[in-house]
Amino acid sequence: MKSLFTKKFITALSLSFLYTAAFASTITDYKISGLKKTKPETLKPYLDTFLNKDSEEIDLHEIETTLRTYGIFSDIEVTLTETEGDENAETDSKTSALNISLKEKITLLPLPFAFYSSKNYGGGLFILNSNAFGKKDVLAAGGMILSDRIFGMFTYSHAPESNSLGWSLFSSAGKTDHTITDISDKELIKYYNTGFSFSGGISERLNSFCTLSQNIGYSYNNFSDCEYKDSHNINTSVAFNANFSDWNGYFLLTKSLNLRGGADYSSVNDFSENASFSLTLQNNFFTPRIRSIIDLKTSYQHGVSIENKNSASDCGLKIISGNFVSTELALARLSLEGAVYKSSAITMSLLGSYEADFAKDYDDSAAICHGPGFGFYVYLEKIALPALGFTYSYNVNKKYSTFNFSLGASF
Repeated sequence: MKSLFTKKFITALSLSFLYTAAFASTITDYKISGLKKTKPETLKPYLDTFLNKDSEEIDLHEIETTLRTYGIFSDIEVTLTETEGDENAETDSKTSALNISLKEKITLLPLPFAFYSSKNYGGGLFILNSNAFGKKDVLAAGGMILSDRIFGMFTYSHAPESNSLGWSLFSSAGKTDHTITDISDKELIKYYNTGFSFSGGISERLNSFCTLSQNIGYSYNNFSDCEYKDSHNINTSVAFNANFSDWNGYFLLTKSLNLRGGADYSSVNDFSENASFSLTLQNNFFTPRIRSIIDLKTSYQHGVSIENKNSASDCGLKIISGNFVSTELALARLSLEGAVYKSSAITMSLLGSYEADFAKDYDDSAAICHGPGFGFYVYLEKIALPALGFTYSYNVNKKYSTFNFSLGASF
């Protein structure tokens, strides 16, 4: 009996080996079709990693997901075909090629936008190119007029590759009529200032998922009709980011971790420090049409001047007034987002959430707030930007609501 079992096992193992040998092949080439603006060398560093690998080691879905994270392709199809390779008498090896068919999104366009929220409203115009020079670089320039400020900016960024550093440039100038509230949304301070800033940074891709970046910048603020002094500021920071994505046919599911630390110098307050942490986990919720989203965020600052304090909106806190600023903020939010309509042009979704926040109030007292939220979004499939977003949140503890509506701008 034992001998018979051994023979069957060896036979099955041999058949498995023969099956693998018959269908396995080595990737020796890749072919890209559909590129009009994007330069092939933009995709080369990533696709070269698959050359000389066994076809059984290749996950075509993973390739599609990675290309989708670039944000510049609307339709992606990845297949594997056998090619005529050099016959090797000893190994009788087979060769294959990756065939990648792409359709590019519209990435260069004027971007008018408008938004209205519980604390602000306004609009503006930007020229946006999310695939500048066909290299997947991002260029944006323009301005906006809001109810409390006039603002103009320019930014250019080049993402890091496995064989080269990334870099970014940013500059802005504006005039602000700013109101600061406590966590109960009671007005505390109004100040007026004009200023400008510019910064630059470099980034390095540590592996397929992790990036390390460094940034340095300068800003100037001129205050009027208030007690604050004009300030010159030098800002430095180091950040680590890990990002994992998976395309499920409806949403790009993301798992990301960001750690950031900085040290700043101000002509008013001398040196200050800051640190932040954020974690996002997105997964299918029973069906690909619904995704669960867990957001955890914290922000800490020490010794900063008032114009450099983080606002609730900067840290993504939705149930607290956007005019509230603090040196200590924390967020925990659970959301469910469902795709209610999808076509080749748009995806429409509804979102429900519940959020709990911690903040140090203006009088240094600790406050904990919680409350529900609702959202409606429209995503464009052919254009590399969102089309419409609306969110509504209610603060159960402080008994007030916040909302935000945006058209043509990132939400």
